[in-house]
Amino acid sequence: MTIPGTPPAREPETWYRGKMRPRSEVERIKREEAAAQMAGPVVVDSPPPRGPAPMPAAAPGEADPGQRDGDEAGAGPVETVREQHNPAPMPAPVTPVTPPGPAPAPTPAAGDEDPAPAPGTPVTAPKIRSSIAPLPIGIEGIALDIASDRGIWYVGIYRDGEKIADDASRSNPLITKGTAKRIADRVKKEFSHLDRKAVQDAVDRFFEAVREADETITADAVCRVISSIARVEKETSDPPAYVVHLSGGRCLEFSTRDLAALHPVTLNERWLAVRDDPLDATGRDFKEIRDHLMAVAVPVDPPGPASPWERTISKLETRIAPIPLEPDRSGLKRHGISLEPNGILLIRSDLIQDVMVESGQNPNDGSFARYLKREGILLVESKLYRIPGVKIPVRAWGVTPDIKDDPADGLEGSLSEDPVGD
Repeated sequence: MTIPGTPPAREPETWYRGKMRPRSEVERIKREEAAAQMAGPVVVDSPPPRGPAPMPAAAPGEADPGQRDGDEAGAGPVETVREQHNPAPMPAPVTPVTPPGPAPAPTPAAGDEDPAPAPGTPVTAPKIRSSIAPLPIGIEGIALDIASDRGIWYVGIYRDGEKIADDASRSNPLITKGTAKRIADRVKKEFSHLDRKAVQDAVDRFFEAVREADETITADAVCRVISSIARVEKETSDPPAYVVHLSGGRCLEFSTRDLAALHPVTLNERWLAVRDDPLDATGRDFKEIRDHLMAVAVPVDPPGPASPWERTISKLETRIAPIPLEPDRSGLKRHGISLEPNGILLIRSDLIQDVMVESGQNPNDGSFARYLKREGILLVESKLYRIPGVKIPVRAWGVTPDIKDDPADGLEGSLSEDPVGD
């Protein structure tokens, strides 16, 4: 009953094609699409609209292996029977049970065209999708579809083109045990005359056909990210960084720490920064995306310094440039550097540590020595050297003399010998 003077109730809305729309509008669009599809079933590129469904609870004793930092746990089923809100009739099912064909490529929006790849950079076009159209299982007009939407997997159950129910879960039904039995139980509940074991076997064959299809079905978030990738570059810095170039010219950047931790918030936050559509990826989704990125990444030179230690070595070269170089180890004590008979330049350890502190680094960080060794600069690792007339040995690093401009300059004399000069 409507109370006089109150405004009319707002029409319920549902999520459809990236935005909330009134249900009457969604049903009108679906009726028009159904009329266009009467020529035969087609493969949809985006998941069908789903009404609000309760969040699935974790199955007893079962944990989601992809759960990480707020990632939803469990793969328990959710009864989302939509008998009160049936969509428009689906196209008549075909008789053979065959894997679905490739989905048509989505038409890019204006201003969102893929940029031309860099010369020599391969562009991977994986065959993936997040949903399939209803396909018959070969038993009395029963057909099934699969769709992933916002972290939830749906298996739609149809008979003669009419939606009967949805089976919802947080895990991919193609890899989750017990899904076929659960669907068979639901079909048996609706149609008591059917044989439960025969239906379960038919559902198993349906899942096997989908798994063996050329076009892999994957989570909605995974499909959206991978389908948007134009190219992936692995910057050969220390440590490496991954730059994911998306269609439209935007990019996502990930450190090796990001790709090792697989925190869903990392991917979701960076996606939302470049796309106005929330991703809602889980830890399992991030892992699948990470594996794809590492498989197709092309090594490139970094646009900036390849290592944070480049600044430190530059400061070290500047520091020792004006220091006189002596051919005996006494110079090591007096000035901090000396030249060995074998041509190795010794630099006192405390001098190097001072430079590391000035460049904002930890003076005890051993990765600087490892960096110098990889670059061929460090020839002799840090050790103690005895100096004639000095009781306490001095710790020094043996490096190539090339880091000092001209080692011979210090051997020609000093200001104390010739204070006036030429």
